[in-house]
Amino acid sequence: MEEISNLENTQPVCSICKTIVDAESIFCSSCGFPENGTDKDVAQFHAKNAMKKNQHMDADKKIKSARNTLYVMAGITIVFATITFFYKSRFSHINY
Repeated sequence: MEEISNLENTQPVCSICKTIVDAESIFCSSCGFPENGTDKDVAQFHAKNAMKKNQHMDADKKIKSARNTLYVMAGITIVFATITFFYKSRFSHINY
């Protein structure tokens, strides 16, 4: 049993996601981190992750803006529907 745990401890793991990485492979099969890659590969990996995070933040801002726009439009619709309802009920007895 100690032999199995010793083997597990000698296998390389990914620096980012901590999954076991094949010693000959350059990239982690789980997260894509270039474990055995060059410094340029590592820098590109981190740059791509930062860009993805910024895209998600931008998307969240757009969703929040769209939600607020829909609330305003719904409010305007309710106000005009209420005005129209009371206007028609007030003058419904007049024949044109």
